[in-house]
Amino acid sequence: YVRTKDDIYKIKYKLYELENIFNIKDFIRISNSCIINMNQIVCFDTSILGTITVKMKDNTQETVSKRNVSQIMKILKQRGNLK
Repeated sequence: YVRTKDDIYKIKYKLYELENIFNIKDFIRISNSCIINMNQIVCFDTSILGTITVKMKDNTQETVSKRNVSQIMKILKQRGNLK
């Protein structure tokens, strides 16, 4: 499924296929089941246990898998969002 600000759509693509279609600068895979648009992120929220939650502009939240944290941090540094 793909969620936009207006609706949810069922699609035939697998996530790895979408990763090849989307612009890598704007989209990032945060878990085995989720790719997000970096331009729709409000903030990253970290917990004491080390989990990271991404808060989106549409008030939804997604959890970042631990194995994707280093990739996300690298992209944020490249974009200048993290120092």
